[in-house]
Amino acid sequence: MNTLPEKESDLVAAIVETLQLRGYIVQRCNQQDARRSGSDVLPDLFVTHPDWPLWRWLGMEVKTSIGRVGTKRPGRNQFVGYSQKDLLDFGRIVIVRSVEAAIQAVCAFENYFENNPSST
Repeated sequence: MNTLPEKESDLVAAIVETLQLRGYIVQRCNQQDARRSGSDVLPDLFVTHPDWPLWRWLGMEVKTSIGRVGTKRPGRNQFVGYSQKDLLDFGRIVIVRSVEAAIQAVCAFENYFENNPSST
């Protein structure tokens, strides 16, 4: 049985490694700089695949099993920011709490476009 990484950075690394082994291209957003600058727009990861159209990327906001999701408050880095909440509400990013959830999110994303060819 896999144990969940306790730190978000460990979980991000595990997700990146797993998705890359499956052929995906994963772009990390440097969240250390984002926290310092107060920018809360970008999710932790952007995922694409060589077989996908150039414009198709899935944003992933990574949270630990205890990471909170809501509106960001001062001193609480476990919240998504206002801009990320808008992207989440519009289905432009997903929140994942495990490697398995990241794989499921990518599969659901692919299935959506396979079942809705007019969206491509």
